Amino acid sequence: MKKLIKIVLVLLILVVALVGVAVFKIDSIVKAAIEEGGSYALGVDTTVDSVNVGLLSGTFGMAGLTIGNPEGFPAEHLMKSGDFNIDIDSGTLRQDTVVINELVIDGLHVNIEKKDDQYNVTAITDYMSEKFGGGEETTPDPEPAEDDAPGKQVVVKKVVVKNITAKVDAGGIVGTVELKQGDIPDIVLENVSQDNLPIRELIAQLFPAIMAGVVTGLPGELTDLSTQLTGDLTSAAQALGGDATKLLNASVANVSESLSQVTEQIEQVTEQLEGATEQIEGATENIQGALEGITGGGDSGPNNNEEKEEGGVLRGIGLP
Repeated sequence: MKKLIKIVLVLLILVVALVGVAVFKIDSIVKAAIEEGGSYALGVDTTVDSVNVGLLSGTFGMAGLTIGNPEGFPAEHLMKSGDFNIDIDSGTLRQDTVVINELVIDGLHVNIEKKDDQYNVTAITDYMSEKFGGGEETTPDPEPAEDDAPGKQVVVKKVVVKNITAKVDAGGIVGTVELKQGDIPDIVLENVSQDNLPIRELIAQLFPAIMAGVVTGLPGELTDLSTQLTGDLTSAAQALGGDATKLLNASVANVSESLSQVTEQIEQVTEQLEGATEQIEGATENIQGALEGITGGGDSGPNNNEEKEEGGVLRGIGLP
């Protein structure tokens, strides 16, 4: 009996150890797939701080996605995310294709800067246009860490990017513009991928859409820059093919509509303030009229002042 108990305990320890190794391995596999996929799709270093795949609990978490700057640009990164809140179909987590119902990027900082008459965003879109020109890949795929790793094929139903901040070094008269949370509307993308996509293709299609939403939200003094970068991003999306252009257009339309709503709200508030100002001015005129009635009105001057004082006082006590 004691021997049987020992055997069972040993087996349990082995199972726990194997599960621990599997969990650790799947985290590292997914992390490597995201980093290598981003680097391949965008041509810059892509890193992730942490990935947590809960095979048993059916959860998936990720934090700190950083997309590096192209060579020669001084900022530490082009994009850096906060936390990823992911609503995943837990039943698909152990399958080859994972279904993500909603992916929320909470916090995204973007650096847009210019060097030698070229913006860092344009450097990446030029790379993407050359690499994926005509919708076909023009260079061989790099060797992935785990070609058949689970979770490398994904279907994403919805993506939300919120709490966006940006630093834009436009040069010239405009100089550097800092955009805080709330200046750029949230980006909401529906039906992101209908087909199973490798992670690198998903990143490639999302980058132009998200960045186009960001530049659409830039302030009026950066309109020319916004137009230029949107054109560059559109060219990259067209080179990618698939749903990339559809996603980009949806992102631009979404942010534009949000900005229009904000403008309408500002106009409504302005009209209300103007109405309140008119009411105040009318009330002021009424008060002035009442004061003139009390003081007797008329022109100023020594004699008139005496008459106003006498007349006003007499009328005030009911005498003619």
